[in-house]
Amino acid sequence: MIDPQDKKQKQKKKYKNLNPEWRQNCLQDSPETLYKKIQDIAIGDYGNTIAKEMDPDINDLKEKLRVANEPYQAITKENKIKVAFIIELLEGMGKDVPSYESFLKKAAKSLSEKKD
Repeated sequence: MIDPQDKKQKQKKKYKNLNPEWRQNCLQDSPETLYKKIQDIAIGDYGNTIAKEMDPDINDLKEKLRVANEPYQAITKENKIKVAFIIELLEGMGKDVPSYESFLKKAAKSLSEKKD
């Protein structure tokens, strides 16, 4: 069971960066005013999301990242297809195929042994 005092401590920590005057005003507001504040914040948040999506600097960086990532994604995609093909071959031969992670562990072990 959650200790109510612990929950209050977490809330205090969570909200400590809010403007104290704004918090105090909320404590004195009516439920209708609090609902209106939530609505205003949601509208502002939506506007912020739209502004972020339209930000040319962010979009430029996203495009640069996408282009820079393409060769790595192509290699990863081809490797996944190769592994799937080999697994299908092995299973067709009636062989038990361990998980991909077990192959990675063996490869890492092999690499570390080569360094030594």
